[in-house]
Amino acid sequence: MLSIVILCYKNFDGIEETIKRIANQTYQNIELMISDDGSEKFDVARVEEILAPFKTRFPNSFVNKNEKNMGTVKHINSLFTKLHGDIILYQGCDDLLYDENVISDVMAYFEQSN
Repeated sequence: MLSIVILCYKNFDGIEETIKRIANQTYQNIELMISDDGSEKFDVARVEEILAPFKTRFPNSFVNKNEKNMGTVKHINSLFTKLHGDIILYQGCDDLLYDENVISDVMAYFEQSN
């Protein structure tokens, strides 16, 4: 399983398109987490609403919101115990995968390189 974590902090402009691009990937075994590092205006309910149409695609999806800003490294480290994937991919809220095979290509590389 691949865990993909969309990291957020104060900028949520591209989150919907980012989720759509991940959903369109040919690689299927994905756990998806959206995690905010204590932004004042992060709306968990709105993000869950954006995720709702993708629940079939990502049955192991969830939203995490830190009560206060921890900083990038502590934020990332705090997520390890919440994820189940063999490999973890972090991406920003506005990072767009350029085609539907990006994840398959990354996973193939990991398998080939062991």
